[in-house]
Amino acid sequence: MAAVADAKRRSDTTLIVDERHMRCPRCREVHDILRYVPMGVVEEFRTETNPIYKCPSCRWIFSPALTASEMRALINELSARER
Repeated sequence: MAAVADAKRRSDTTLIVDERHMRCPRCREVHDILRYVPMGVVEEFRTETNPIYKCPSCRWIFSPALTASEMRALINELSARER
């Protein structure tokens, strides 16, 4: 939990806090990226759309301004580490 505490102390002007944590733009809570609930994706348009997430704290729905491929790469990398 020390990493999350450190992340919360950083400036809250960015959604991606570090390679492991993301901040909700509404409640400003910092969580492990894997705790955010990804919304469904239509495979046909996967390369043309951005992932949409739901905050585990306040349930706000948002889409980070990263490209879809950047966000997917980050999530895939973190998921692989968890296995």
